[in-house]
Amino acid sequence: QPWQNIPAERLCRRCKKEDETLAHMLVCCLSMSPYWRCRHDTIVFLLEQQLRLHTDAIVYTNQECQFVKSPLRVDLQVHFPNWRWKTKSARIVLIDVKCPFNNEFNLKTQDENNIDKYKPLRDAIAAAHPNTHVSLYTFVVGTLGSWYVKNADPLAAVSLSKHLNFIAVQSAYYNIKWSSHFREPHLNVAP
Repeated sequence: QPWQNIPAERLCRRCKKEDETLAHMLVCCLSMSPYWRCRHDTIVFLLEQQLRLHTDAIVYTNQECQFVKSPLRVDLQVHFPNWRWKTKSARIVLIDVKCPFNNEFNLKTQDENNIDKYKPLRDAIAAAHPNTHVSLYTFVVGTLGSWYVKNADPLAAVSLSKHLNFIAVQSAYYNIKWSSHFREPHLNVAP
């Protein structure tokens, strides 16, 4: 019977450092860190792809800040220069992607912590470019596909509101797909 094979010791079969819980497998087990990056980068790529398909914005992905010198790096820097839209001021939208464990508290906490972390970057860009409207957002998708309600804000800021449903479904799909890769290495470790 399968439940009789459960070891008395509940340590992670991969890292042997923490209890092997779902949250540990998906976001804490260091042996899975290459998968974390792939899961995260897939969401960044999805957003970048949608921006390039549906807007005329200049998109910088996972690069040093293009507007000021800073050690902080956001995942997406989206620049809407005023010469393209014949407006008085340009817009810069900074978006950082997070994939925390699936619960509303974690999604909200990641959003708030990220905004606090990157606020100095946003302020530095605004000070260096006074005729530019600079905004900062976190795009948060849970490891099992939870959609953070505030994700509509960054999509609206970069003119992707009408693609919200597609992006929500795709980001949930990709996170679930990557998270399924985390299970196998944990379950198939020899005792």
